[in-house]
Amino acid sequence: MKIKVGTKFKAIEGLSKGKVFTVIQSDSAVVKYRSEETGEVYTAPRKHFEAYIERVNAYWNATNKAYKHKKSQLRGD
Repeated sequence: MKIKVGTKFKAIEGLSKGKVFTVIQSDSAVVKYRSEETGEVYTAPRKHFEAYIERVNAYWNATNKAYKHKKSQLRGD
């Protein structure tokens, strides 16, 4: 997976659930990202971060699809 500097994501688990983070540095071993709210910088091994980003993307994709499905049902489509 290609992780670009500047990528923003919203956390889905833990104490920071729902908070926005931005990737500030990425190399073959480690990824650094910063909290938009507090400005704190976090570091994660790239392997674990890639798996986490895949879970984040799947979670928000499912959430958006459920919202759109419910919205269309309420409209009677």
